[in-house]
Amino acid sequence: MALNQYFRQYQGQSNEAELFQGFVTESIQMLGVNCYYIKRDSGAFDNIFNEDRTAAFTDADEIEIYVANAEGFKGSDNDIISKFGLDLNDELELEISKPRFIEVVELNEPRAGDLIYLPLSDTLFEIKYADNEDTFYSLGQTRVFKVTAEIFDPSGEDFATGLEELDGIGDEIFNTE
Repeated sequence: MALNQYFRQYQGQSNEAELFQGFVTESIQMLGVNCYYIKRDSGAFDNIFNEDRTAAFTDADEIEIYVANAEGFKGSDNDIISKFGLDLNDELELEISKPRFIEVVELNEPRAGDLIYLPLSDTLFEIKYADNEDTFYSLGQTRVFKVTAEIFDPSGEDFATGLEELDGIGDEIFNTE
């Protein structure tokens, strides 16, 4: 059977592709949750220790995100107990509409190291991987960013996002004010 002659699958942007993107964005807005995307402001990256000692989080943008694994955190078999305590490697899979992300956050794609605050569970997640290419191109384009994030473990970063829930995180851990 031949392809449908009324839909131009891979010939650039078409009205059908724009309509389909609208459906995807609207479904994320209907079925998703409001989260905050928090950009990491990097200072001086230390290549020896593979860390940024001067990282700060100063901007939080509210955006709707679809939680792909709605049955809970996707636990890892790598949870371990060490002399430093329990190391939980819980992951969360999220989907974000591409045009909404570019419009609201003003970045081309989610970046590893940025944070997502999920008020529903009062949890802060660090983006580990953002997939901007899917194996299935509906009407010639991918529609969402698929993000894998882990629970964030703060280690002295400065928080000045304007959100009361987050701005005191560094102070609580190191007992400074």
